[in-house]
Amino acid sequence: MRRFGLMIILVILTLPVAADNVRGPIVDKLEVNPSGPPLSSEFGLDEIILAGTSGDSRFFDAVEIEVTVPASVTAFPGALSLLLLTTGSLSEHAGVAEINGAVILSHPLTRAGKLTLQIPLHPKAEVNASAAVTVLDHILLRDELPLAITVLSLMKGLPSEIASTRFPVVVRPVARRIGSVQVAFMLEDNSEFQIESYLAPEFALEIDGVPVQIEPEYLLEPGIHRLSLTSDRYQDQNLTVGIEQARSTRLSVPLLPALATVNYTAPRGSRVYVDGRALEGEIGDFTAPPGEHTIVVVVGDYTVTRRFSVEEGREYNLSVDMDVAIEEAK
Repeated sequence: MRRFGLMIILVILTLPVAADNVRGPIVDKLEVNPSGPPLSSEFGLDEIILAGTSGDSRFFDAVEIEVTVPASVTAFPGALSLLLLTTGSLSEHAGVAEINGAVILSHPLTRAGKLTLQIPLHPKAEVNASAAVTVLDHILLRDELPLAITVLSLMKGLPSEIASTRFPVVVRPVARRIGSVQVAFMLEDNSEFQIESYLAPEFALEIDGVPVQIEPEYLLEPGIHRLSLTSDRYQDQNLTVGIEQARSTRLSVPLLPALATVNYTAPRGSRVYVDGRALEGEIGDFTAPPGEHTIVVVVGDYTVTRRFSVEEGREYNLSVDMDVAIEEAK
């Protein structure tokens, strides 16, 4: 038994621990979405699983790969190696794939249990290494995906129980703590406001009290956010939107013409109606959208009806002396 163990050590030392290409059948392809569930599969010795991403890449921090090493492997510690390889090129013929890429992990399997790895997808990824999770130094670029996962033999003549071992694998998304809101600013004719257009007037937008440039989309932390729109041309608006982690929300904001303010005075004891709506008292003010409106003043049995026009955002004085005169306030 000692002689056999010594032979294993010698074989391990004379074989390379990593390579830039692997060959074998691809048994599964796992593409995780940042807002989706983990995906699981299993593979055997020299078989390949491809792990990649789908969905919006901005919502990813990392990809987590968990490989379960069966207890049978411990009888031959170091005889097998877990290999993670980027797919620089991939070709497949007669059910056998050949992958050339960069090795980002070559890990001899010496004990049973779960081996959990996180691979960052951008330099500022929030990943937390621990006793149970190993964070790799390599930052995976989008064109390096999918990642090839396989277990290679580092010695010949493995017993059948080792050669037939199956390795369960789980691929999980590690999502960033952000979501997005896609904002559509809608004009009166139901067309969408074009940011580069000079046909629509400018307006200002704040998110959570902070001024922002007008953009079609904003990345925000999950939770409730407040949007405030102010403009001389359009009505001011306050809206709230809920943001979910790793998801996009669409918000339509109607750009309503700013209301005109009309200050009015009427004879004592009269009743005043604007567009059929009763006003309170003989003196006061009201707001009206731009365009033509109707005012009706009733004093006893005497009624005066007149039409007047206002423009958006302006202020007017309207006086009634059994007749109607309207002029723009100075």
